[in-house]
Amino acid sequence: MGSLLTIVDPKEVCDSTESAVESSLASTGHFNKLYISVTSIFSMSSSSIRSTQISWLPLLLYSVSVLFAINKVLVVCGRCLEDQRSLFLQLNQSLTFSQWPCSDDPKLVSWNTNTDCCSWKGVTCDRDSGHVIGLDLSGECISGGVENISSTLFNLRYLLQSLNLADNYFNSTPIPSGLDKFVNLTILNLSNAGFGGQVPIEISRLRRLFSLDLSNMPMYERNQLILENPDLRTLVQDLSGLRISVLMECIYQRIREVNGPLDSSLSELSLLSQIDLSQNDLSTEVPIFFENFINLTSLRLSDCGLYGKFPNRVLQLRTLQSLDVSENPLLYGFLPEFPLNGSLIQSLVLYDTSFSGSLPDSIANLSLLSELRLSSCSFNGSIPSSIIELNQLELLDLSNNSFTGPIPPLPETLTLVILSHNMLTGPLLDSREKPRKA
Repeated sequence: MGSLLTIVDPKEVCDSTESAVESSLASTGHFNKLYISVTSIFSMSSSSIRSTQISWLPLLLYSVSVLFAINKVLVVCGRCLEDQRSLFLQLNQSLTFSQWPCSDDPKLVSWNTNTDCCSWKGVTCDRDSGHVIGLDLSGECISGGVENISSTLFNLRYLLQSLNLADNYFNSTPIPSGLDKFVNLTILNLSNAGFGGQVPIEISRLRRLFSLDLSNMPMYERNQLILENPDLRTLVQDLSGLRISVLMECIYQRIREVNGPLDSSLSELSLLSQIDLSQNDLSTEVPIFFENFINLTSLRLSDCGLYGKFPNRVLQLRTLQSLDVSENPLLYGFLPEFPLNGSLIQSLVLYDTSFSGSLPDSIANLSLLSELRLSSCSFNGSIPSSIIELNQLELLDLSNNSFTGPIPPLPETLTLVILSHNMLTGPLLDSREKPRKA
């Protein structure tokens, strides 16, 4: 029988230390030491790879590169490239930080010359090549030093796929220019980072982008992003090419300088799954083309100056999970009949609008509904007894409407119920209680 070689699963090799691999191989007694090059290990079947003994001839046929040494085991499996580590250390040195409270688990403290940069927090590497493909600097209290990030990381221009600068404190610093150099970028998160000024047109040239987050929380209200050149229409038109390539899936925007009606070119982004334009002065009707957004899961348009009739078919989209059009007092509509087993809605927020009519019995078909907020609208009629079937419901607010009649038994899952300022009668009870005397 010919010489035998123990084969180790390449995934296990890459996850092990060299000493552990060396001990494993030495325990077989076949060889003292060897070098193994693990680079997409062969075109062998998984069953062949997992077998513990393979003769020399099949091994040669599979073109496995095996080098023998005397006192060392070396496993090569996608380690951080030295030039990339140098780039990140250079970037780290250029960053400045504020006194803003930071995460309890900061990322940048793990960046040092003594460790593999693929093991650093916030750095994601391709397992096979070792190339850095993701950079997450969110929540690091960074206040400056990213202005030239595209030139500092120029060598990653064809590699980087994800960039996250969210939750920092850039104090109205403009969004870094040159981001379009990262031609394979698919995820760009600049939310709540304190950026200000014009949104650079380069963002619209990221042809592989499928997730863009430019949202701003109220605490950053003075750090306003502006869409003037390009304006929203230009940005959307440039992004429409991404939609055609089925590369644009979601865009989050809470940009306080988006004013005026939503341009019809937005309809070309029908693959959007999440839209947030809250707290913008849109002063427009809700576009009917939202009914054609077949992937829409979340639509947030609160406090936008919306008016006119809300398109009912949006509420019947089978993918919709969350709708918030609250604080638009001139917006009116009614709740449609909800199909049986046809809705994924978990949150329905319509307070401070002019929605009216009754709650349909078919509201019980919203089996995943956990939040129903309809206060300060113009609803009337009785609360349907079928509401007890909403066994995921936790928050129910029907206050300041014109509901009448007895209060039906409510789901025991509720943690907050507000029914004040209606014309309801009888006790408040849940499914476990019997009626109490008034």
